[in-house]
Amino acid sequence: ASLNVSSHDQGATVFLNAERDTLLPALRILADVLRQPLLPQDAFDREIKAGLAGIEASRQEPAVLRQEATRGHYNQARGVRLGQPYYVMGVDERIASLKATTLADVQRFYADYWSANEAQVSVAGALPDGLAAEIELLFGDWKKPAAPRFVRHIPQHVAVPPARFDAIARDKANAIVRLHETLPLNSEDPDAAALELAVHIFGGGGLESRLSERVRQKEGLTYGISASLNASFWGNDGGLAIQASYAPDKRERVIAVIQQELERMSAEGITA
Repeated sequence: ASLNVSSHDQGATVFLNAERDTLLPALRILADVLRQPLLPQDAFDREIKAGLAGIEASRQEPAVLRQEATRGHYNQARGVRLGQPYYVMGVDERIASLKATTLADVQRFYADYWSANEAQVSVAGALPDGLAAEIELLFGDWKKPAAPRFVRHIPQHVAVPPARFDAIARDKANAIVRLHETLPLNSEDPDAAALELAVHIFGGGGLESRLSERVRQKEGLTYGISASLNASFWGNDGGLAIQASYAPDKRERVIAVIQQELERMSAEGITA
């Protein structure tokens, strides 16, 4: 069996994978891990140390340098400050936040929030008899009535003014470019499916996309290039992003050709 627990801004996802005969025993282990964690100091210290080392090691990575260069622009446009949704943290802020976090903070959060109050369970595959009853037995009474109720944060679109930022990555052989446009878009909007297909044709179809055929294969300018669309179910904070990796001396040509393909897509559309 395999077990994975991942966290996100407003919750956590637990994924358990096992064969029919081992699912119930694995589920009991999962319940023990979730409901009776040891939270030892030495393991916490290792996690903090590894996290700090990872952040420090990323300082000169192109993607991190790009975010460091652009985050102030996004934060100002959105009118947010540290501690608020949408705020993009810098490397030093992430380090300071991690250093300030204690095991007592984790224990307190666990005591206040960690429960099955708002849990949703979905199962698929070859399932053993009695699974529903076992889930209810293991988690049905794991409630914390005093815990703050879940209130979903609904992201709202904020227009970000156009700007260009360049960041120098020392001792790197490659460079990256990212073009991003915020869009007031939701996955249920009437135009969402058509736009998703258009973006797939433009830059999401692997080697057969327009960007890849022109920029990478025909002109040999990039190692990789793609486009992606963000349109979530909640709110309307959508966006279109184009990203590419290339040799540093090809920068201006890469940007120019991407612009040409954007203009061609806008003017000509897509053929049958």
